[in-house]
Amino acid sequence: MNTNLTAEAIALKAQADIEDSFQRGILPATVRSFADLHDYVDANDYIIRVFDSADVVLDWADQDQADLMSDAMEQISIWLNARYHRAHGTTPRAGRHS
Repeated sequence: MNTNLTAEAIALKAQADIEDSFQRGILPATVRSFADLHDYVDANDYIIRVFDSADVVLDWADQDQADLMSDAMEQISIWLNARYHRAHGTTPRAGRHS
């Protein structure tokens, strides 16, 4: 894969779009993980838009890209979980995204 995209860069750009979806009321405050996003939107679109904006052709069969997306999705889940707990004044349990 010939790109400067990193999991961190993908996650940060996707998080900005996800935050916008929260602000516009598309996503409820109860979302805690990337998987939860799928209950309301096609969560993969957040990742796809990052690849599109970087002019990178997304190849779902490319293992390097799959690993990169998986790492980004994990980072997004960690961010969503922290966001949920900040909004609700709670503390996440150690070692879990809940």
